[in-house]
Amino acid sequence: MAHTKRKKTPVKNIIEFIKLQLAGNILFVGTLLGVAVADHILYVDPFWGMVGGSLIAHILFFLVNKNWIFHTSSKRGYGEVARFIVFMSFNFFLNIFLVSLLTQLILIQMPSVEGFEYYLGVVSAAVFFAIWSYIGLKFWVFAPTKRHAAVSRHHGLTYERKRGRA
Repeated sequence: MAHTKRKKTPVKNIIEFIKLQLAGNILFVGTLLGVAVADHILYVDPFWGMVGGSLIAHILFFLVNKNWIFHTSSKRGYGEVARFIVFMSFNFFLNIFLVSLLTQLILIQMPSVEGFEYYLGVVSAAVFFAIWSYIGLKFWVFAPTKRHAAVSRHHGLTYERKRGRA
């Protein structure tokens, strides 16, 4: 008898979403810490702090997602890692673009917040990524693999053709 995997209930999906939001704080806090360190300790442009903090946070974010949220096996490792790298690289550059755009818009609309514009931009972009990341990670990066029958009824014919028979 074949083993069938039960589908996740809406409650389990909600719990998974909440866990991802908790893990998403790694990206949020890492990016904010990078901005703060660059701005107040290294005295360089906060943009570079955002990039560095975000890069370190993305590595930690993958490990937490793989082992705590989506519970994926190590057997699927290389494809999963490749999809994560593609997805999060896209997110990394999209985040930089959104934060840069939002900081400029914030300064235009509220010039009195000068000096805090990067912090407000990071917080604003985080709202978008809360939903976007869950969708991408759940349905593409850590999507369960579809298992096909181990042996099809045509398996023998395929094998014989490969060996030069039939």
